Amino acid sequence: MPAQLNRGDGHGNRERDRRRSRAGDHPGGFVQGQDWRSTAIGRSSAPLAQRRRMREFGDTSDRWLERLCEEQPDAPAIHSFDREPLSYIALLRQIRSSVEDLRSRGIGRGDRVAVVLPKGPSMATACLAVAAGATCVPLNPDYTESEFECFFASLGIRYLLSSEVTPVAARQAAERAALPVFTTLLPSDAATGAFTLSPPSPRPGGALPPESGSSTPSNDGPALLDDIAYVLHTSGSTSKPKIVPLTHRSLLRSAANVADSLALGARDRCLHMLPLFHVGGLVDLLLAPLSRGGEVVCTERTSSKVFFEALDRFEPTWYQGVPTMLHDVAEGARLRGRYGRPNSLRFIRSVSAALCTAVFEEVEASLATPVIEIYGMTETAGLIASNPLPPAKRKPGSVGLAAGPEISIVDGAGNPVGPDESGEVLVRGNTVMPGYEGDATEQAQSFIGSWLRTGDEGHLDAEGYLFLTGRLKEIINRGGEKISPREIDEIAMRHPAVAEAAAFALPHETLGEEVALAVVARPGRALDEKELIAYLGQRLAYFKVPRVMFARDELPRGGSGKLQRHRLAEEFGHGAALTDRPEWIAPRSELARRIAEMWERTLGVPEIGLLDNFFDLGGDSLKAATFIGELEERFDRPIQVWALFEAPTLGEFEAHLCEAETGAGTSAEAAAGHTPEGIRPGLYRAVAGYLAAWRGRRMRKGSLLVGRNTLGANTPLFWGLQAFGEFEILASHLDPNQPLYGFRSLFGSEEKSADSNREIAAYYAREIREIRPQGPYLLGGFCEAAKIAFEIARILRADGAEVALLGLQEQFVPEPYDGRVAFFFCQPGNHSPYQYYRHPERGWPKFYTGQIELFRSKDSHDDYYAERGIQAFAAQLTEAIEDAHSHRSRSPLERESELQRLPPAAYRASIEARVPRSLGRGERRTLCVEIENQSPVTWQPTESSGILLANRWIHRKGKRKVWLDGWTALPKPLAPGERIQLELAIEAPDRGWRWTLEIDLVDEGVTWFGDRGSRAALESLWLSDWLSRRQRR
Repeated sequence: MPAQLNRGDGHGNRERDRRRSRAGDHPGGFVQGQDWRSTAIGRSSAPLAQRRRMREFGDTSDRWLERLCEEQPDAPAIHSFDREPLSYIALLRQIRSSVEDLRSRGIGRGDRVAVVLPKGPSMATACLAVAAGATCVPLNPDYTESEFECFFASLGIRYLLSSEVTPVAARQAAERAALPVFTTLLPSDAATGAFTLSPPSPRPGGALPPESGSSTPSNDGPALLDDIAYVLHTSGSTSKPKIVPLTHRSLLRSAANVADSLALGARDRCLHMLPLFHVGGLVDLLLAPLSRGGEVVCTERTSSKVFFEALDRFEPTWYQGVPTMLHDVAEGARLRGRYGRPNSLRFIRSVSAALCTAVFEEVEASLATPVIEIYGMTETAGLIASNPLPPAKRKPGSVGLAAGPEISIVDGAGNPVGPDESGEVLVRGNTVMPGYEGDATEQAQSFIGSWLRTGDEGHLDAEGYLFLTGRLKEIINRGGEKISPREIDEIAMRHPAVAEAAAFALPHETLGEEVALAVVARPGRALDEKELIAYLGQRLAYFKVPRVMFARDELPRGGSGKLQRHRLAEEFGHGAALTDRPEWIAPRSELARRIAEMWERTLGVPEIGLLDNFFDLGGDSLKAATFIGELEERFDRPIQVWALFEAPTLGEFEAHLCEAETGAGTSAEAAAGHTPEGIRPGLYRAVAGYLAAWRGRRMRKGSLLVGRNTLGANTPLFWGLQAFGEFEILASHLDPNQPLYGFRSLFGSEEKSADSNREIAAYYAREIREIRPQGPYLLGGFCEAAKIAFEIARILRADGAEVALLGLQEQFVPEPYDGRVAFFFCQPGNHSPYQYYRHPERGWPKFYTGQIELFRSKDSHDDYYAERGIQAFAAQLTEAIEDAHSHRSRSPLERESELQRLPPAAYRASIEARVPRSLGRGERRTLCVEIENQSPVTWQPTESSGILLANRWIHRKGKRKVWLDGWTALPKPLAPGERIQLELAIEAPDRGWRWTLEIDLVDEGVTWFGDRGSRAALESLWLSDWLSRRQRR
């Protein structure tokens, strides 16, 4: 017989007494200064409390329930409309008997059982029972047959648990997959949620799955805390779900976090109207209240009618719903004449999707109950953040404080940001899944160290409250302006004619993306597009105002109620791209007109107006630097590049220049800050100017090191480059766990010199020690920056620090170094030593006595930091770092016996050769060359010294087009003052014109003698077409 809680029977009286007691503790409605239950939600749970809580959980998955049964065996656990409540002891017996039944059928721990049942109490108890003995995979019964087939295969399903009313699609998919099917049977006199299992259906061909005694599972014990309890799939804004395995331990921890955040106790009764194939239905509304001895009312239907029936009959103390459900309930209160009437609820919890301010206020007013907005994910077993209960502070628009996992906000470079700065929300903690199942690429992209990337954008305020602004993939990038669609939604839904709104991106010909808006009208109200856009224009910045609007009957949502903006973009984004620019307002001042002319030249865009944005019109950091350089020349004073990023429209930039000129704003010199100690002002300003447009994290204002992925768990890499584009593409191709700090060389600067390299290296070394006080250090650089990296490494090692790796890319520095070195060189080219030495690697060990690795690239020098070559280089660099950490070498340089290292004085020689005045193109000749050792050092033969006689060709424009041509070995030692004659075979270039032939000695891999001040033999020659034809005849 169904329980009649408000009747005059004894059980009803006891229930009424319990409700009155509960109502006394948690009065409905708002009363100023009322003593509400509240809880302080910190940034992370106390470790001691966590340890105590886990001890309460015990070692097996049902130990927590067993302990509750010892305290309150007959207390009701689960209620329904049409059956007696299920007590805690009955729930435990149901779970254990079901596990025994599964074991008798050969189903053990780790076997995956799909549960496809109608929403309601039987689904709840079935999920608890299956998870206690196997791995439960709850699925939406509304899936199609093809969807079931896909999930059965991708989730590794071995059995299906269904009911007599389970849709035929699930059974047909199971039959096609040859899965045994068990059915829940509901005895007519059983309590809420109680069931038995039918015999299994035959497999195709008539075979039955194993029965009791036919097999004994090796995993037949009770589920342990670290066993996978549930396998869920994500229900977010993307169309491709990801598979999330969750252990009993993480689920119970998350349930405890939920209970703590809401101060749940044995007197609480929740109204459960959510589906149980999502984490909220399993953890928030089932495990959390039950783990604290509370009660759960499970309904089979979801509507405002059922809500108010349950509210009257069961007097729940709290309710949880998605925004669409809350909106429906608020409307129901108005239609039923219950607006603002007190009730048994002490709070309403909003989950799964953003709750706009208008609906938030409407729900609180209509139900006279505080709304607690929270934030959670399947990947974190549910709860991440929650607003506290009154009287603690709830902030409008915030999802609250961290409620278990830690929260961090990082910028696009993976660096933490300060309070009120927006970025991606990252979380970590003991409820976070270890990783997605079956997708290594997704796994690598989803974590930065131990931090899970949520894909949500938001910020933390100074008090630790989290504010979400949208999904990163949904952020609208309008010509460089990043726009949160949720902000537009909020404003649009304040319009009296709008019931729902969703902003999204449409393609734009010049801006990349433009703002569009889909709206659902309130019943009986008409929407006027121009009037609504004008309404938004009065409340939003001009670049956020939608340029086009679409009316819809409803917005696309997923199974959990989350808005799916990508479907709007897919539906409306296939037309022609939009092309509009802001209203043209002519520049009024002479200064504005001059700036506009310069923009027109730099950007190639005509008729620049005051509202035009430099970056909307195609500007980037390089064009910004070009424009600022021209501006500095014209106005004869320094102007920082960052000024254009902060004031990107013509009108804003004009105002900035005027303020700086009059002293009302920050001057360029002041913005740069005072020059730090230990570096010349001119050198500091030169580097700081180049770095102005580099985006990333700086340790402090004025820092010359720029960080990316700084939350990564790996040892930071400090790498020198010549341009921000090189830094950005390298950071994007390294593991997100690899922090990268970039510094710039003096390439292109008038300050460039060996002395300046040493000075800036000393400054960089100090900043590196500030960021990472202790080693080991990973250092390196590309081309000119490698010279600075070399100096930094020597400085750090001289201070006693460990430099685990020095990477030299396209550079060899002929100075002594005894640490580990990795060389990165491309195929022959102007920057490759293989262009002008036969075996350059022979000379490197003369100076570098530590472990040497060599990485060669098939691409050119310019390809290293282009899409063509960056992936291969990033892989080589990662290998070098891993080898340095493990003290091994997968690409070692084979060392020969020790070669003679020449001191600077040894590079003195006299070279004479008989050379014809002209040669044919491509002609080969053997020349007689006489060499005199004019140094104080005896040269050893080539096999012991690496000294060669060689030649190279110099084009008439002074550029060496053929770096190394012929060569011959030094056959014996040559003492100071001695002479020797050698033969040298040469081959003329195949292009006719005047060339200079240079014959010189080479210290293999180190230097040509002429580059150190020695006198080479130089002969100017004509390469004749006639001689070439004669030679061929």
